[in-house]
Amino acid sequence: MVSFDVLISPEGHVETCNITQSSGFPEMDQITCVAVRARAKFKPATDENGIATYSNYNARISWLHPDRSSPPRRSPPFEPPIDMELHVQKLPNGAQEERVAIVTRIDPAGHVAVCEPSQFVKSSPKLVEVACAQAKAIYAFAQTDGNGKAVPIIKSMRILFKVAPK
Repeated sequence: MVSFDVLISPEGHVETCNITQSSGFPEMDQITCVAVRARAKFKPATDENGIATYSNYNARISWLHPDRSSPPRRSPPFEPPIDMELHVQKLPNGAQEERVAIVTRIDPAGHVAVCEPSQFVKSSPKLVEVACAQAKAIYAFAQTDGNGKAVPIIKSMRILFKVAPK
């Protein structure tokens, strides 16, 4: 199994591919990015004004050997990486931790300029509000394109809220 992250251009093409969790076989890791670059097609992300912009996508691929006689084992569901962990005194309904998904537009300087709840993952509106405020205050990572130029990007972020130990 190989996990990867790709930068998608405003035209919907894979601009860069990075392995985020190796299969343990460098050749398989390299083939993963070659295959993703050749086969993946994306609808470009758009900013709040409807203008196509850069975005990222992370996933994983399981490779099977054609001579393998046993069926592949079922892998656990893919959990995108946590982008930020926040410690709080308490969470709704006595939960010890809760994940929140937000969608951000990060400017070329690497700061969160726009933040909104993910339309694909339902999250507590209050936690989304806190996640967005913290992302704007804390997050700083300038995304560069394939030529090393800083670019704006639409980035889905996962925020993990954890109750701080007493």
